[in-house]
Amino acid sequence: MILDDGHKTLLKRGDVAVQRATKHAWRNPSTTEWTRMIFVLQDIKTLTVAGERVGEDLGEREVAGLVASGNDTD
Repeated sequence: MILDDGHKTLLKRGDVAVQRATKHAWRNPSTTEWTRMIFVLQDIKTLTVAGERVGEDLGEREVAGLVASGNDTD
């Protein structure tokens, strides 16, 4: 798991990671072994910081096929 600040954590069998609105990426460091992951996604209530609504951030790079969740509207 790679966080937006560059911190990397190697997750092993049985590990659990909880991401709460942080940008992150996943990468299998093995060139010979496969990886299996299970994701549980939960919707959240609208986030407001300093009186300003924070919307969905799909990142700075365009990713082919990545579309907005549709949950970014009231």
